[in-house]
Parts: sequence; structure tokens; C-alpha cells
Amino acid sequence: PNQRNQLAGLLAEHRAYFPNLADQADRYIDLFPVHPYVIDVFERLPYFENRGIIGFTVDNVKPILNQPAPVFVAYDKVFDLINKTHEVRNQPGVDQVVRVVETLLGKANLLDARIREDAQRLVKALAVLRLLGGDKPLGATSQELADTLFITPSRKVVVDPNMARDHIERVMKNLRDVTVGQYIQYAQGRYSLDLEKTEDYDAEIDRKAQAAVMGHDDEIERAFREWAAGELGVGGQTSHIPGKGVYSDTAPWQTHKAFRSGLLVIGRADDAPSLAVGDYRFVLQGPVPGKSLGRQDEVVLGLEYTDELVKLLIRARAAQMLAQERVYPKVTAKLANDALADFQVKYLAALYESGTATYRGHKTPLKQLPARRQLNTLADMVDHVKGELLDAFFAERYPSYPILRTQVTAANLESEMARTLQSLDSMATKQIDQNSRGYLESLGAMADGHFTASASPACQLILKRIDENDATGKLTPVDDLARELVQAPWGLPKPMVQMLLGALLFNGYLVFVRQGGARLHAADIGPFIKNGLSAMADIVYVERDKDINVEAIAGLFEVLGLHAGYIRDKESRSDAVKELRLKGASLKEALQTLRPGLGDALAQAASIPKAPWQTIQELLNGLAWLDKPAATFADASQVSHLAKLDATPEYRATLKARLADLETLRTFLDDWAAGGLAAGIRRMLESVAVLPKIEGLVTLADAATITDLRRIATESEAIYIDPKQLLKADQRRPLRGKIEQFRPKYDQLYFGLHRRLVGEGAAWGDLAAVRKSTRFTALASLKSLPFISPAEFNLI
Repeated sequence: PNQRNQLAGLLAEHRAYFPNLADQADRYIDLFPVHPYVIDVFERLPYFENRGIIGFTVDNVKPILNQPAPVFVAYDKVFDLINKTHEVRNQPGVDQVVRVVETLLGKANLLDARIREDAQRLVKALAVLRLLGGDKPLGATSQELADTLFITPSRKVVVDPNMARDHIERVMKNLRDVTVGQYIQYAQGRYSLDLEKTEDYDAEIDRKAQAAVMGHDDEIERAFREWAAGELGVGGQTSHIPGKGVYSDTAPWQTHKAFRSGLLVIGRADDAPSLAVGDYRFVLQGPVPGKSLGRQDEVVLGLEYTDELVKLLIRARAAQMLAQERVYPKVTAKLANDALADFQVKYLAALYESGTATYRGHKTPLKQLPARRQLNTLADMVDHVKGELLDAFFAERYPSYPILRTQVTAANLESEMARTLQSLDSMATKQIDQNSRGYLESLGAMADGHFTASASPACQLILKRIDENDATGKLTPVDDLARELVQAPWGLPKPMVQMLLGALLFNGYLVFVRQGGARLHAADIGPFIKNGLSAMADIVYVERDKDINVEAIAGLFEVLGLHAGYIRDKESRSDAVKELRLKGASLKEALQTLRPGLGDALAQAASIPKAPWQTIQELLNGLAWLDKPAATFADASQVSHLAKLDATPEYRATLKARLADLETLRTFLDDWAAGGLAAGIRRMLESVAVLPKIEGLVTLADAATITDLRRIATESEAIYIDPKQLLKADQRRPLRGKIEQFRPKYDQLYFGLHRRLVGEGAAWGDLAAVRKSTRFTALASLKSLPFISPAEFNLI
């Protein structure tokens, strides 16, 4: 009883996993350590007598006696009994099941050791169920398999009642994956042994490997070469040598934020020994290493290939060949990819742990090359080795190459250089972007935001070669310039050379010559580079730009009051464009301000009729000529626009005269309106008109004042009716003084008469009351009648 109670307690801990324990607890205890389902199986199988259960129990209980309870002998052991009983295993139907199980057990051995034993038990259990079903396959759900085999989860603590079921499903998934869906069928939630889908793909692959891959190094190399080419992104390229992995390549030049071109060899180190492309040769050794060429520019990255790595390549290649031959193509293609995926994991781990890079006779373990980031892919590792070993070599070969601020790659180089040219094209109207500025500054072609050729060694070399050819009457071939700058010590990529040529064209240093002789000047650069650097393919020659009439344009700038030195210095012509643009905007604003102001003055001409309004109107009309130049100047945005300016002597003379008229009218308007001349003259005229009315009331001293006022008014009139005096600031200045002189004299006369005639004590405060009185209102209404005397009203 104590053992029974103890076992019942142990089984109770598993009820959460196995629902049938609650209903059959007594049966589990009575038959322990034989699982109750074993009895059911023996009763239904036709191969053994009833007493066979006794021998089965004896044989299978003994090995588990020392294991901690509860452990059960389950019905998967029944298959072992069938398999060792020859008269049973050789029966029709049974022999086929046994062969399938043998294959499946081999597949199960490929699984993780933690689930391998459970997978083997499940295979045997499914075989027994298949035999129980006879002609009709009999299967089981994952929970039923867990119940009848008493397969418990690895964890002791119950976290989820479905843990046992989930464990079975996880094992079955791995088993079905490794068999590629063969032998084990899953339908309507039930697993069963499928005797119809019994193709052994692994056997097919092994046969193909034996026949066509093993002993054929070229096939093994091909598997590695195609995999590595895909990982390194060169799979779409055409190899320089058919049947070999020899590709054009690039390596990062980390210290200069640039790259260099070279040759990538995937496979044997001695492949393509006479082929030279770019600056270096990088060999990624395959399973057949070959012999290094020992070149100074060669890097060889490799490792010792283990049997496991080679076998995976053999399996992958054999499966690929079967897929190409349409032998189970979907399955064999998948198995090939699976083998390559397994190879990739193991190869990368081995490469990082034991791989070496050989350069200039020195073999360096990959782990000793310090990495600033994780090397997770083959491309990461290859680029890391290139950067660490070749950086100093590139710097030694190309000492004149600029240290860039922004990373350029083979993929973005051309677009970045085209964008730099396009930024120069719009530099006069908006700030150049940071990347473009960085490229130009790194090349010495920009300082303080301005393009400069004198500080750029590359630009100076270009101009020197052009000047040498120009001196002998020859055009300079673009290819010659590119060839010289691409080679050491420069090492500039061709798109960078094209960008510099375009920048020199844009800033008025060069003229492009197309095939056939057509020339492109600075004015043509905008449309030309709209579609990138591809347009440069049509340019075959360059020559110095002689189209800009420097002295004439400088003279035009002097007329405009701008710095003519900007024109004479080619490196400052972008500044000249900015100055011109600002001047145009200033002229437009001045004209827009002047016209309405003078319009108001002309509208009030009747108040000062003797002023030279006709002359002023003529000058104003003449300013219409300035509208077009102002717009042209304001729209200037490129150095090329300087060449389009009209700088003839006649044009400059007219421009100078109209600008003088503009200044004349502007300063006149300032004095006339804001300066108070108009208001002062009007008051003077109004005051002079009053003088005759008060002459009979003045004293002898007042009469002298009136004479003086008339003199001042006469002298003032002489100035403001004469356009030569009124419209010249220096001759107009006395008018202001006379107006200031007239005003206080007149005010003194007026207030003096007022004090003398009215008196200081006049009750001015009573005036409002008088105006509101009934008598004043009545007399005001009657004074206009002919028969009423206004005398009393006048007296009031």
C-alpha cells in the first residue's frame, strides 16, 4: 500500500500534462511500469500470442529499474520486438514499415541531441500505429502521442498544461523538416506514417555526390564560388575568365572615406595569374587553395577546410545538380539551400576563429585585425580585411588623393559628383550643400564658400596642361587629362575629374569642345549637367575660355558701383554674380519706391505751378529704360550670365545716365516730400498772398519786414522754378535755408500785428460761449438778407 500511495502521488504531479491519467489512474498503478496502452496494442496486433506480453515485459522492465519513477515501458518498444522477430518483420506490409523506420531513424540522428531520443520513440510509435491500422493508416494527435508514450517535458515545474503536447509538436516539426515532408504525414491534426511518400532524397543526393561531385574538385569549387559570389554581391557580374570566379571589385579606403578598384578572385589563389585590374588583387580561397602569386598588391583570405565543410559543399552541389536535372526540383533545390545555409554558419564561424589573411608575405589571423563592429557576414569580413591591410598601401600609392569628409562608394560616386556640379550651378541663389562643399574643399577647390582654382593642385594641373596646348594652338583631349589624374600620384576616379572640369567650365576657365567642334561655354553648363555626368561622354576636348570681355564687364561693374576686381579674378566671379544680383534687386526696389512718390508730387503740381514739373516728368519717363537692366541683373545666378551682359560703350553710357537720373529724382523726392520742401514752399506762397491785405495795418518796422519777406520769396522762387537748381542737391540746399528763414519772420509779423490790434487781454476763453449764444446764431442767419444790416453781427 505504501508503494501504491507513493506512486499515486508521483503520477498526480503529471496529471496536468496527461489528461487520461485522471480517468485511468488505477490502471497506470496496477500495470506499472508497463504503460496501459501497451496492453491495448498487444491485444490488437496479430503477430504475438497473449503470453508474448510476459517476455516483452521482462525484457524491457529490467533496464529501467534503476531510473526514478514514474518511468513506463511504452508501445514504441513493441516495434523493437517486431524488428528483432524475423518471422514478423519479413511479413508482407511489415517489411515495408521496417524499411521506412530504418530510414527515419537515420534522419532522426541528424537532430539536436536534446530531442533525438524522443524523435526515435515517436518514429517507432507511428510505425506501430501504422501496423495497427492495417490497410487504413492509423494516426494520433500530439496529445495522444504524449499520453500513450508518457513523454514528459524537460522542465519539472508545470508552466502550461500543454507543455507535453507542445513538446511533441516541436519534435515532430523538426523530424518532418529533416525528412522534407516524406514518410510522416500530418493531416487534420493527426500524425501518421505514410508509406507512399517514401522517396529518400538524401539517398538520391548521396548517389549524385558519389557519381558527379566527389573527386571532382571543379564541382566542389563551383559550389563555394557561386555561394561566395552571391554573398559578396558579385553573382550578377560576368567573370573575367569563364568558369572561374574572377570579378571587378572595390575595397574601402577608410582613412580617405573613399574606395579603390581591384580584382576579386574566389577560388584558387593562382586563378587568373596574368590579369591585372585596378590597384589590388584579393583572393578568397576556396576548398582547393591553389598557390599564392606572392604579389605586393595581393591579399589572400583563407582557412583550412574541415571535412564537415567540404561535405556540406558536396551535398549542396549534388542537390543543385539534381534540381537542374529536374529530379524532385523543389525538394532538391531546398535541400541545396539548406546545405549552403548550414555551410555558411559553420564556414563564417571557422573563418573568424581560424582564418588568416596573407599580405606581402605576412600571415595574420583574422581575429588579430581589430574590428570596430561585429563581422556577421562574409561581406563584412572581406571588407574588414581589405580596409585593414590595404589602407596604407593606397595612401602610399596615391599621396595626392584628397581626404574626403563624406564617404563615397562605387555606387554613389557619380551621383555625388553630378550633385556637386549642380550645386555650383545654383550657388549664386542658394547656399551650396554640405556634401558638395566638402568635396570641393577636400580638393582645394573651395575656400570660404567660394570656388578657387589657384588653391587646388588638381585644377592647377588641368589649367597648366590646357595652357601648354593652347600656346601651341592645340586642343587638350579630355581623356589625356583624365588619364593623368587617374594615375599615381593622384588616383582620382574619372567622375571626380569630370566634376572638376565642369566646375572650371562653370566658373569661366574652360570651354568644352564636342565631337564635331561644337563648343559649350559657361552659359551652357546648367542644361548640360541636368541629367548628370553622362553628358560628359560627348566632350572630347577642352580649351581656355576667352569669350568673356573682362574689361568691358569690369567697366559695367564700375558704372554700377560694384567691385570690378571680382570680374578680373576668375576665382571671384561667383562673388561678382552675387553682387550683380543684389544690385539688380536694389534697382528694382528703388524704382518701385520712386514712382508712386513722384506720382503724388506731380498730382499736387497745381499748388506750386512754377516748379519744373515737365522736366521732372520727362526724367521719370526716362527711368523706364532701367526696368530691363534691373531685371537682368536681379536674375543673374550663374557665372555664365556675365558673358551675356551688354557691356558696349553705348550701353554703359546710357546706363550711367539713367542711374544718374534715378539718383537725381530719388534725392529730390527725399527733400521734396520727407524733407519738407514742398510744404515749406506752399506755406511761403500762401503767406505772400496775405501780405497785401495787411500792408495798411503795419508800422514802419513791419513794412521793412514785409519787404524782406518778399525778397526771400523771390529768391526762393528763382531756385525752385529752375530745374538745374532744383534737381541738384548742392544748388537746392540754399532753398531749404530760405524757407527756414521765411517762416519765423512771417510768424513774428503776424503775431506782432495780432498783439497790437487785438491786445494781450482779449477774452479768448469766452469765444466759445459767444458762438453758442442764441443772439449770435440768429444774427448769423440774418446777415445775408439784403434788407438786414450785418453791422451788429460784425461787431460781435
